[in-house]
Amino acid sequence: DVGDAVRSDAVVAEIESSKIANEMEAHADGVLRRRFVEEGETLPVGILLGVIADASVSDQEIDAFAASFTPGSDAETSEGGGEAPPSGAAYSGQEGAAALPGAGSSGIEIPQQLKEGARTPVLATHNAAKLAELWGVNLSLVTGTGRRGRISKTDLIAAILDAGGSVDARAKGRRRKATGAGAAVGEHVGTSVAVMDRSAFSPDVSGDAYEQRPLSRMRQTIAERLTLSKRNAPHYRLSAEIILDESLALRRLANDRSDAYKVSLNDVLIKAAAQTLMAVPNVNVCFDGDEVRYYKDAHIAVAVALEAGLITPVIRAANRKGLIEISQEMASLVDRARQGRLSPDDFEGGTFSLSNLGMFGIHQFDAIINPPQAAILAVGKGERRKILGENDEEIIATVMTATLSCDHRVIDGALGAAFMQQFKDYMEHPTRMLQ
Repeated sequence: DVGDAVRSDAVVAEIESSKIANEMEAHADGVLRRRFVEEGETLPVGILLGVIADASVSDQEIDAFAASFTPGSDAETSEGGGEAPPSGAAYSGQEGAAALPGAGSSGIEIPQQLKEGARTPVLATHNAAKLAELWGVNLSLVTGTGRRGRISKTDLIAAILDAGGSVDARAKGRRRKATGAGAAVGEHVGTSVAVMDRSAFSPDVSGDAYEQRPLSRMRQTIAERLTLSKRNAPHYRLSAEIILDESLALRRLANDRSDAYKVSLNDVLIKAAAQTLMAVPNVNVCFDGDEVRYYKDAHIAVAVALEAGLITPVIRAANRKGLIEISQEMASLVDRARQGRLSPDDFEGGTFSLSNLGMFGIHQFDAIINPPQAAILAVGKGERRKILGENDEEIIATVMTATLSCDHRVIDGALGAAFMQQFKDYMEHPTRMLQ
C-alpha cells in the first residue's frame, strides 16, 4: 500500500505475461509513494506501475517525474552513461538491440579473442544474444553476473571493454533520470503484462447457471499460436508402436544405483528424441515461412500442464546430457513452472517438442506443432500386450504408441519416417543412444 516502507529486493508486484507469472522486486530501499495501477489491469509494456522513493523526496519531485515519464521511452543517456545509478535516482531501464550498429561500425571494435573458441550453450538475455550474434562475440567467453550465470547486455559490453575493445555509446544502455525521485517500479517484459488478481470471478449477472471468466494471457497466447499453426502448417502424422521393456529396464537400473535421483520414462524419451535428432538432423529445424534454421544441438521443449494452461520448458542441448542430468534439470523446470517462476530463458528456443499423456491413461493422440518448430512427438501410455516376437512366437511386452506430427513444408514423409525408425530403435535398444 502507498506509504509502506519497502526494502531492496522485496517483492512488490506479481506480473503475469503470456507465458509466466513473475514476482517483481524493488530495486532500492524506500517508501511506496505512488501507485498508478490496480490489480487485474492489462497494461502496455514499459508502463510506470509506481514510485518508490526516500521519505525526504518531495511530492512535487515525484509528481514531476511521473508526469514526464514516457512508457517504453528510449531517452538520452543520463550523465555518466552506463554506470550504476546513483542513490535516490529514478530509472526506467530499457535494453534496445534493434537499432544498434554492427561490428565494424563507427565506435564498435570487438577484440578478436572474443570471437574465437568453441561455442557452447549459455544462459543469456534476448538482447545480449542478439548483440553477440550481431557482433560475432562468442558468449562462452563472457562471464554472466545474473542468476545462474545469466549473461546480460551489460556483461557483454563489460567483457568487450575489458578485452580492449570499444562500444558505441548507443549500446551502453540508455537510462532515463529523474533527480531525487527514488526508484521507479516498472519492467519491460517483452509483451503486455497484467497484475494478477487473486480474487474469485463474480458470476454473470444474467443468472447462476455459469461463471464467466476472461481468457488469461497464457490461454490467449496458446489460442493464437496453435490457431496459426493449424492454419499455416500442413500437418501430417506418423505413428509407430514401440516396445518399452529395454528402456524400462534401463530406467530401473539407473534408479537402483542411487536414492538421490529418480529417472522417469519421460527422461528416457527426451534423451531418445535428442539423439534421434542428431541422427536425423533435418528434423531438428525451425521454419519462419521464409527460411529454415538447422540446429547443431537438440533443444527439447517438453509440454507441462499447468492449471492456467500449457507451457513447454526446454532441456537445452539434451543430446549432450546424460539421463541423470536430464532428470534433475527436468524436475527443476517442472517445479518452477508450477510455481510460475520460469524465466524466458527456460521456455524459449526449443527446436523440437515432446508431449506425453501416458500418465493420464491416454493410449494415443495427435499433437499440434508449436511454431516455429517443424515437428512434435506425442506419446501415449505403455501397456502390456501380446505381440509376435522376432521368430513369430507370441510374447507379452510393454508397448507404447508414439505419433510424430510434421510440417510438410519442410519435413517430407520419408524424412519423418526415418525419424520414427531411429526413435523406435533407440527406445527398444536404449544402450545404443548412450554409447
